[in-house]
Amino acid sequence: MGTFSLISDLLRQQSETADFEQVFNKTTGTELSKLHESLSSVENKRSLAWDMWTMESNYKEADVLYKEILKELPAHSDTWQNYAMMLEQSQNWDAAIKARKEHTRVNPTADSLVSLSYMLIFTDSKEALTQASLAVEAAEKEPYGYLNFYKQWEEDARHYHQLMKENRSQEAYDFIMESEHADYFRHL
Repeated sequence: MGTFSLISDLLRQQSETADFEQVFNKTTGTELSKLHESLSSVENKRSLAWDMWTMESNYKEADVLYKEILKELPAHSDTWQNYAMMLEQSQNWDAAIKARKEHTRVNPTADSLVSLSYMLIFTDSKEALTQASLAVEAAEKEPYGYLNFYKQWEEDARHYHQLMKENRSQEAYDFIMESEHADYFRHL
């Protein structure tokens, strides 16, 4: 059943019975109160994980909480974003790249793609360029008007990759650190 037809059916039945919760339970097979409890629990865990990480620098406990949330809701974009940021801050680079990849899988926006590209620039310049190009494609479809920002990063990633292919790594590094996007690297 498509989303539109599900909503239509819910509204039609609700107008007949005047009890949304009863109609929701019957139509979806899910108790609305249990769904609310589950979502509240996830939000509480997210808040606790955020506090553990940002206020207490308790990366181990935050990591456990983020993994619990993602096991329950593997497509929760904000959780993937926060988890990736925490892993970056704790300098757990391999795990941070994996989390960024998952974040782009569930939320392939220009921002998520460029963040992955930034993470990859020093380890896989070819893939970083690919992600930068995908960020430009995504930005062309988004209404925010930052297309030039993403295009500039794509050009920078392309030049960096070319220098790396030519075994001019010091020049590549010097170039990318002068990029307007380099502020991101300084925070890592």
